[in-house]
Amino acid sequence: IDHIFACESEEDLGGWVEALQRARLEMMRTMHLGSQMAKDLNHFKLEVKNRRKAAGLTEDSEGYKSVVQSKLQKVVTNGSRMHPSDWRERDMWLSKNGCLVYW
Repeated sequence: IDHIFACESEEDLGGWVEALQRARLEMMRTMHLGSQMAKDLNHFKLEVKNRRKAAGLTEDSEGYKSVVQSKLQKVVTNGSRMHPSDWRERDMWLSKNGCLVYW
């Protein structure tokens, strides 16, 4: 893409060229994070992904009783659905309060 700029003086031209070059350098600047930062970020992503609501015994525990119950095949965290060894069988049920619960 070509752009055409006009200036009234050689001094204005120099000012604009300098400003555009600085802007170009600012756009090319990048952040370099250490390996620990990458590990911490991956740990954070895993923690968020694995966040679950505890279905412990409470005054509303009646709502977690099953309406429909069966087995569920689940891929382990960071596993591959293409590897049979990464699959786990879990008890699963649909509860009275509409939650999908597995153990």
